[in-house]
Amino acid sequence: TCSRAADHLLFRRFLKQKVEAPIFIIGNPRSGTTFFHSLLCLDDARFRYMTLWQTIFSTVFLDRIIRILSLVDRCIFRVMERTIKAFERWVFQGWDGIHSIGFQRPEECEASWCLACCTPSIYILCPWISELEELKYLDRLPDSRRKILMRYYRRILQRQLYIDGGHRTLLGKNVFHTGRVRSLVAEFPDIRFVHLVRHPYEVIPSFLSMFTKPWRSHSPDVPVDSSETRAMAEVGIDYYLYMEQLKVELPPEQLYTLTYDELIADPGACIERVYDHYGLEITEDFPQSLCNKLEQERSYKSSHGYSMEQFGLTREWIYERLKPIFETYDFKP
Repeated sequence: TCSRAADHLLFRRFLKQKVEAPIFIIGNPRSGTTFFHSLLCLDDARFRYMTLWQTIFSTVFLDRIIRILSLVDRCIFRVMERTIKAFERWVFQGWDGIHSIGFQRPEECEASWCLACCTPSIYILCPWISELEELKYLDRLPDSRRKILMRYYRRILQRQLYIDGGHRTLLGKNVFHTGRVRSLVAEFPDIRFVHLVRHPYEVIPSFLSMFTKPWRSHSPDVPVDSSETRAMAEVGIDYYLYMEQLKVELPPEQLYTLTYDELIADPGACIERVYDHYGLEITEDFPQSLCNKLEQERSYKSSHGYSMEQFGLTREWIYERLKPIFETYDFKP
C-alpha cells in the first residue's frame, strides 16, 4: 500500500500510460500455456512481459528500489543475488517437474490477483472450494466489485508498461483469466487472446496433481480422492464449458485457438499462425532465439506423474461432463 501511494506521489505519469491491444494466453491449467508464453517472450523486441518478482512487487517505486539494490549488489560480488537464488531453489523445489518457477522467469500475473484475494489460486492453500465459489469467476461478481478489481488490475499493467517505457506490446499469460474474459474485454476493448486447448483426460488429472500437492502438507486429513478434489476437478470442467460460451461472443480478431497437440507438433508453425492472425511481423532476432529455445526443449521430459484413478475420477465421468468439448475438438473418448 505504501509503495502504491509512493507511485502516485513520485511517478504520477504512469496513470496516463495506455494499455493498447495487449495479448493474453489463456486456457485451462496444464494446457501448454506456460510453454507457449515462454516462446513468445523470446520476442522481447516486441513484447513486454512480467517476471515473478514483478507480479509480487508490482509498483514503480519498488522497481526503482530493486534496481538500485541490484547496482549495489554488483559492487559486493553479487552476494544478494546468490542468496536470493539459494532461497529460490529452496522455496520452489516442490514445483520441480510440474511448473518451472523463478523470480526472474516470465510468469503469469496471478500473484497480483492473490494480493487482491480474488483468484482460484487460493484453493492451493484452502481445499474447501465450495465455501469459496466466488473466486472462480470475476465475470460473475457484482458490477461494483468487478469494476474496482479491474481498475486495480489496469493500474498494475500501466505500471509495468510505464517502467518499460511504454513502447512494447503487453504480453500476458494467465490460466485463470478464463473466468475474467468478459471483464477484461470490458476494460480493454482491443484485447487479444490466444486460447490453448488440451485433451481433458490429460488436463484434469494434471491440474489436480498440481493443485492438491500442497494439500498434503497443510491439510493431510483431506483424502486424495475426496469431495474437495472432485470440486477442484469441477473448476477445470467449468472453464472448458465457459470458454466455449465466450467463443460465441468474441469476434475472430480477438481470439485465436490452438490445440496442445498442434503446439507440441510444430511450435514454430503455431507462432507464425498467431502472428499472421493478429497482423504481427516477425522481429529480426526472434527466429534464432526461438530455434535455440526449441533445441533445448527437445531433451525435456516431465517428471510429473499422476493418474485419473488416484483422484477417484473415471474417463466416463469426464466424457459425460465434457462431451461437447470432445466433439468440437475431435478428442478421442
